[in-house]
Amino acid sequence: MKELCDELFCHIFDSFETAENGHIHIFECREQGDVFYHLLVHIKNNDNGLSLLLTGENKEIFAGYFKKGLAGLLVNNGEIMKAAKERGIDEDMWINHVSSAFAEIVKWWQREEYKKTADEITACFYACLGIKNC
Repeated sequence: MKELCDELFCHIFDSFETAENGHIHIFECREQGDVFYHLLVHIKNNDNGLSLLLTGENKEIFAGYFKKGLAGLLVNNGEIMKAAKERGIDEDMWINHVSSAFAEIVKWWQREEYKKTADEITACFYACLGIKNC
């Protein structure tokens, strides 16, 4: 599970870098746009069983790895981190709060059987944070 999470977040980070690093990923796609949108697309498509891992019997273990990967995405997102500074919120607390909120949004989206698009969920996520979609 940890390796799958590591691979997922590595794929997402690498997809937004301009330099080729030569790493071959088990996640393949041509998605463009926001990193959270990109992540949601993989979840909705159940790529490599992601959707099942989020709801299966080991979901709590997977959720821990998932939130750790989300923290990495947050630290590298200038707008989200800027929102913490503007509000005077401790960065570690902000990262914990936002990664937990995103994980819960994903669970809600699954329960709702993905009725909203990944674009809509991404926009809602940023709206919940009080910032414009990046």
